[in-house]
Amino acid sequence: YTGLDAQSLADIISYMAGEEHVTAMICEDINHVMKIQNILHTIGKQIGTNISMISVEHVKNQGNQILPKIDCYYVPALEIGETIATELLNQLEGRENCEISKKFMPEYMERGSVKELEI
Repeated sequence: YTGLDAQSLADIISYMAGEEHVTAMICEDINHVMKIQNILHTIGKQIGTNISMISVEHVKNQGNQILPKIDCYYVPALEIGETIATELLNQLEGRENCEISKKFMPEYMERGSVKELEI
């Protein structure tokens, strides 16, 4: 869910309530985790206990600030933005491009919100 408006929240509640076998969620934005966590609580689910969650954070260790702590992929958005801005300024000033490409690897931050299933 990209925009968590009232309808999106209602959709999550109705889907989760009707699907007892859902064991995990991916939340694309760490800023939505608290809203989703509250919804899960209303239907008797708890992150890290009976539902696993992984999210994406753009500020390192942001997932540590939520209880329970959330496993995340850290994507260095600030560093990516700085690189793009520097390259753009260099092009506007007529400077040669030294780097053709640059890799930014996400880093997995394990914090205990993913539970191993017992099959």
